[in-house]
Amino acid sequence: MARIPKPTAIKLSDGTRKSEINMNEPKAIPFEFSPPSHLDEIGKDAFNRLARTLKEMGVLSDSDRSLLGLYADTYSEYMRCLEFVQRTGIMIKAANGTDKRNPVQSETRACRATLMKIYIQCGLTPASRSTLTVDTPVAGIDDQMRKDVTWGGDEGDWNPWMPPY
Repeated sequence: MARIPKPTAIKLSDGTRKSEINMNEPKAIPFEFSPPSHLDEIGKDAFNRLARTLKEMGVLSDSDRSLLGLYADTYSEYMRCLEFVQRTGIMIKAANGTDKRNPVQSETRACRATLMKIYIQCGLTPASRSTLTVDTPVAGIDDQMRKDVTWGGDEGDWNPWMPPY
């Protein structure tokens, strides 16, 4: 499988040679939009939540509309599949009376894989987020990061095994 190409902003921050950078890459235009009308309530909530997150990260643009729609559709289907498996069980009775794995679980797994790919493309995993760069820093991020690494007691008494609550 071929590697996913890196955006120009990431190449610039990584120090990639200028000859390997597309300096004419089109810039995404920031835009606000509402969820597509075909989405159910779960999908609309997912759409709005991801749009808000991407906007706060400074990476939401008009070109992300279809990706957000795909995410919302997939998330809604994933939640319906999970609810169905919880209601019917992991194992179901086959026509011949034997137990077999619930076939909806394969659809759940496919939805989960698609969601993970979207999360990575949008910079929503810790590893993918560390490679993103944005034009303007998010206000208060340094203060929040400082709080996150000092939880566990006194200032600077960081304990990775103690949750921050």
